[in-house]
Amino acid sequence: MKFLVIGDLHIGKTYFPFLKFSMNKDFKDEKLVSFWEIWSNRLILYVQSVILKVFKQYPLEQITIVFLGDIVDNIKIDPLLLDKLFKVEILSFILNLRPDCNISIVVGNHDKNKKTQVIGSSILKKFNDYGNRVKIYEETTLQDSERPIIYFPYIRREELIQNLVDFKLKNSNLENCIVFAHNQIYVNDSFGITPMFQKKDIQNALNISKSVIINGHNHCYHYEPDFLLTGSVGPTSMKESFQSSGICLYDSKTSKIQTFKNNKMVFMSISSKEFLDQLLVLLDYAKESNCMVALQMSKDLKKHVKDISKKFCDIIVATSLKEAYND
Repeated sequence: MKFLVIGDLHIGKTYFPFLKFSMNKDFKDEKLVSFWEIWSNRLILYVQSVILKVFKQYPLEQITIVFLGDIVDNIKIDPLLLDKLFKVEILSFILNLRPDCNISIVVGNHDKNKKTQVIGSSILKKFNDYGNRVKIYEETTLQDSERPIIYFPYIRREELIQNLVDFKLKNSNLENCIVFAHNQIYVNDSFGITPMFQKKDIQNALNISKSVIINGHNHCYHYEPDFLLTGSVGPTSMKESFQSSGICLYDSKTSKIQTFKNNKMVFMSISSKEFLDQLLVLLDYAKESNCMVALQMSKDLKKHVKDISKKFCDIIVATSLKEAYND
């Protein structure tokens, strides 16, 4: 069994909705473009390119595509935009290439009504019109196959462990299972955040041996044996690593994981001079990776824009100052 796992997409991301970018490296061009004009197409093209690559690499093998939640950034997203970018350019794109492909979608916290967090509140339920080809998981679900699979969507933190304990009591045979999740089960300590739950809490609650956990939600990439944080498909802050793209191919027979790198576009935002050195390090890495960058800086860093744009002219495709433009 092979699974092409796609992490957080956050389609419709509304960072700085007023933001306009100059396409000129020296920040003098009067031609301005919106955030989405330089972002969405590259994000979708990257996802499509990985899907094409995997299908071409394994033309005869059954591949299940798993979206790990947070398909959208906000449930108030324009339905027409969601249909165009997700339904047409991703779901239909996949099924036109492989009509027999199965697609599983784990509902994330951004996909639901945050006030209620109840079953059925997901904006993704509209995609059920694909029939059995696309399955939306709004509650913890066990799927019997060659290996048991648990689809574990987002629930409130305080309910996490109890939910797993209850699930374990109802399902005794969970040996050697695969868990696809969207939950706060691990936090990179370098972010300075105290995690409420760690991977061991999941293992202890389920009491699974030889299990594999692949989790979304956290936008940092992290790997250790039998545990993977995919990271975000489209990193959009300096805290998010773009060493991995948020997309991986997992082979359940060999336990091998192949990751893909996104060199289409990264959005970087810097709010003060104290992060300038860190920004330069990340831009150096982006240059080595041939990764395109949309750079947004606060007004007090205006004097640095020209120098940075010239130094990294090969990768910075657009630049903007926070609150420099207001529609």
